[in-house]
Amino acid sequence: MEIVWRSQFLNRAQSVSRGLSYLLTRVLICGDLALGTLNPLWGWWLYRRWTKKEISWPIYWPIYKRWLAFSWKHLRHGQSHTGLWSIAWCSPPVRHSHHKERIDYHPKGSCGTCSNCCKTSWLAPAEQVACPFLDNSKCTIYGGLFWDHFNCGRFPTAEPELHVYKCPRFATGLLSGTIEIRSEMPTDPESQTWSHSFRGGVTAESESSVRGDAQDVSSNS
Repeated sequence: MEIVWRSQFLNRAQSVSRGLSYLLTRVLICGDLALGTLNPLWGWWLYRRWTKKEISWPIYWPIYKRWLAFSWKHLRHGQSHTGLWSIAWCSPPVRHSHHKERIDYHPKGSCGTCSNCCKTSWLAPAEQVACPFLDNSKCTIYGGLFWDHFNCGRFPTAEPELHVYKCPRFATGLLSGTIEIRSEMPTDPESQTWSHSFRGGVTAESESSVRGDAQDVSSNS
């Protein structure tokens, strides 16, 4: 009963947040993240809310330590197209960034098992840290408010990101001649539609969503 009540409450809260301005929504998300970073108990609650996973404190503790390391490395590297400040905060949410793929890349339309953009890929392999919401190459907050409003859904937004994250999939301007990015949320009912379920901190009562369950990181196409 408690889980059902909490899901219903969060559904309503997320629905309200979808009606706020883009800037205010981002400010609230960052406030939530800041509290979760400074207070591990809040972070535990945030993680359970955003992922809809009933994880215990012993399981969350190493995730929280990874969260701190991941955040710190991004703050130190935030001026190189890797942090929350590298996007326009008043821009609309983006579910998918349709950048041109490299001609020689396979499989088409999928990132496969690559998760470079979910890690501190600009560091040496031994020093890299994965996003705390990355679980076995699957994003546990796919299609959520953070995904849509910040870096995840819109990657790549600029060519430097491709070099920073060593992205093997998308073509650079030198290879493709142009960079195409669709900056709106998906509206085609044949390709992306809202499912009436609570996934990764997002509710179906908004203007667009993703069909089905949690998506692999490879779905960012």
